[in-house]
Amino acid sequence: MKRNKLLLAALTLALILAALMVPTANISAAPPQQNVNVVNTTADPVPTVAQGTTAVSGSVNVSNTPNVNVANTPTVGLTAGTSVGISGVPTVNIARTLVHDGKAFSLLPDPNIAFEFTIPANVVLTDVVLSLNAPSVAITIFVAEGDNSKTYVFQSVGSASSTFAGSTEGRATINFQSGLQSANGLRVGLTCNNIGGNTCAGALMWSGYQP
Repeated sequence: MKRNKLLLAALTLALILAALMVPTANISAAPPQQNVNVVNTTADPVPTVAQGTTAVSGSVNVSNTPNVNVANTPTVGLTAGTSVGISGVPTVNIARTLVHDGKAFSLLPDPNIAFEFTIPANVVLTDVVLSLNAPSVAITIFVAEGDNSKTYVFQSVGSASSTFAGSTEGRATINFQSGLQSANGLRVGLTCNNIGGNTCAGALMWSGYQP
């Protein structure tokens, strides 16, 4: 029994000595935070996501833009009283050279063409105006292809007392809206209809532009 106590005391002493011999870890304070420099090269770019309000100054180059296919585009409806303002819309000016011609006339009845204008192929015809300044039974105005392959306008105009003309206003205005152009050129002219007692006096003019 005494022997066991001696062994237990010796073992306890050995454990204490072993604990004292273990080296104590040297704990030091953590180093302070430092800035990190990131190199953003073209070959190895750093992805970034802009959040909130981002101000960009100078020139911005956008390259490698992907193709975007938009399907099932929704319909946007605006209710009455809603206004949409678009700012920064550039003004586009289309260069045009305006061209025109006209002629006054006083003709006797003749079934043949009294006179005509030749509109060159590089001209877009927009308007033709015929005005009478004397009573007339009928005068015919026409607009046709330069090679006579097509006729676009063939209209009879007279004064208020006329019973033959399709229009009795003494005036005809032909508007081709966006314009009429032909590779063959165009013909604009008139005929004083050969009807008893007919007189034809007034003016014929046309206008258009060169693109």
